[in-house]
Amino acid sequence: TTPVKILQVLDYEVTAGKHGRPRARVEVEFRGQKITAESEGVGPVDAAINALKKATSEHNGLEFRLIDYQVQIDTSGTDSTVEVTMTLQDERENKVVAVGTSPDIILASIEAFEEGYNALSLQR
Repeated sequence: TTPVKILQVLDYEVTAGKHGRPRARVEVEFRGQKITAESEGVGPVDAAINALKKATSEHNGLEFRLIDYQVQIDTSGTDSTVEVTMTLQDERENKVVAVGTSPDIILASIEAFEEGYNALSLQR
């Protein structure tokens, strides 16, 4: 059976430029409820992850920290597939390692976050 997804990312939008802080807006389904959240970050990935954290934490989500974030690119070129690996840890010291893969580093990061959040939630 497929595990139930507590968090499912429905859509996202990121704005970044040379001037001004990157911003992200995410639309998620969290515990069956559609939620939209916005946040800023030091870069577009940080902004997207901050928006996801905001969407979950404001609706009684679990408390966790992102303790590791790695990016691997196996081919050359600007259209290369990116593999993002992130490790999440909750306040009970439970850890999960999640992977997202896409030609888009933001989407790969969002996929890894979604997978990790759901896996961490299932451990509780």
